[in-house]
Amino acid sequence: MKKLILLRHAAAETSDIESGDLGRKLTEKGRKKAVRMASKLTSSQIKPDVIISSPAARALETAEIFAETIGFPVGEILQEKTVYNSIDARDFFRFFDGFDDNIKTVLLVGHNPTLSEFGWYLCPHFRGSLKKTAILGIGFENTAWSAILPGRGKLLFYKAGEKDD
Repeated sequence: MKKLILLRHAAAETSDIESGDLGRKLTEKGRKKAVRMASKLTSSQIKPDVIISSPAARALETAEIFAETIGFPVGEILQEKTVYNSIDARDFFRFFDGFDDNIKTVLLVGHNPTLSEFGWYLCPHFRGSLKKTAILGIGFENTAWSAILPGRGKLLFYKAGEKDD
């Protein structure tokens, strides 16, 4: 079984002229929530083989907190611009084509609304919206990543994150 875990970044600072949207870092509350949610993922006995993050500071910081908490090498987090820039959830399908089929579990850290839409696209039993720091686990019976099709994902778990303020 292939597993895809979608993770929306934790609560971040508001944008300012200096840092812009890409430079927004996590708030202290966001960091604490990310540690708690990463611990929940660890208690589920799920450990990703690959972590892919948006290059936005808030997403990358969330990915790093998860990596440290679950024992994944922080230096091996892959940054992908498409995760930040994508306006269409279907853009994420290109990732699957390049995955080694020995990879069983992928953690994708990004932003809404695209992550929620991607979850809807893959898994017919998920129709929610990923709140900040929410984790959505989707399983596929495929042996090849390239064989993943829309609507064929099985909802493995949904761990709600923060309420949006």
